[in-house]
Amino acid sequence: MVNRVPRELGASTACSPPDAIVVGFSDRSGGMGRALWEAALWAARRQVDIMLVTCVDRHHRTGSEASEGDRQRRHHALYAVNGAAYRLATSTDVSQQVHTAVVEQPAVDALVAASATAGLIVLQHRRLGTVARLRAGSTTAAVVARAGCAVLVVHADDQIAVQRGILVALDRHEPDDRVLFEAFEESSRRGVPLTAVHLARGPTTMSAGRTPVSSSSVRAADDLADHLAGWQLRYPDVGVRRAVLGEPSLAGVLALAEDCDLLVVTRARAGHPTSPRLDAMTRRIITEAPCPVLVTPPAAEGQRLLPLTPVAERDRHPTSASATPAGSITPQIET
Repeated sequence: MVNRVPRELGASTACSPPDAIVVGFSDRSGGMGRALWEAALWAARRQVDIMLVTCVDRHHRTGSEASEGDRQRRHHALYAVNGAAYRLATSTDVSQQVHTAVVEQPAVDALVAASATAGLIVLQHRRLGTVARLRAGSTTAAVVARAGCAVLVVHADDQIAVQRGILVALDRHEPDDRVLFEAFEESSRRGVPLTAVHLARGPTTMSAGRTPVSSSSVRAADDLADHLAGWQLRYPDVGVRRAVLGEPSLAGVLALAEDCDLLVVTRARAGHPTSPRLDAMTRRIITEAPCPVLVTPPAAEGQRLLPLTPVAERDRHPTSASATPAGSITPQIET
């Protein structure tokens, strides 16, 4: 049995089903296998629908030749996205649906609009050289900076998850409840341990055989324990390890990510509120991380996501922590 795949051609916006996993689909990157694989896994754990969104910009030309070119591009995009949706639908639970939309709108605007109702946006990021990246810009960075929900950034050459655990990187001075909620929730769903690390800015250095500990690092360790205490009560099933890094913090976080299946970070507030941009550290993380990166938007001002009582076993999600799609879809690993 194949799940129903609704088709939406030439829509002005991509309106996703509530809490759906939305995949920014493009057939220009040489394969979307890894993004589709991750979307199927996340949807299985959350028991939600999947929506594939592909965008076709209208060319600013007039005449019958331009109209015919636009029509051919729309139908080519529809053919590609529906083929991917069919393969995905045969690999997901029959209770889930795979939706598709071909949207005549810039990709960034369409995906940001979809994030208003989506539970997660999934993007497959290409590792471009410096010159190519500057020339092409970054749809991924723009979506991450503006999305209203968490964004999962994957690469074709990311390590395959083998239940090694999740790493969450926190800003010591501005810890965010949203990133802790996402990290603990996903660790609980997968049944894997969580490592928490501060992006500390103290003078601590690391050398072979000896680890100098500054007063700043001691304070950072105490702060980290305080930030995690309530969440560990809420999620007693999640094993937590704490680590404190000094400068250079980014290199330390990326080194820790080598042994993890997922890195969770929050994007910093940067740029004007009406024209946000992605901060430099988050941009480097999503580009250089050796594993998928989950980027969460900052919690709303004054928002508290930490419940007062622990999660009871009966409140756990019906799928197991190692839930996988029912079919045999596999990621296309590219080099």
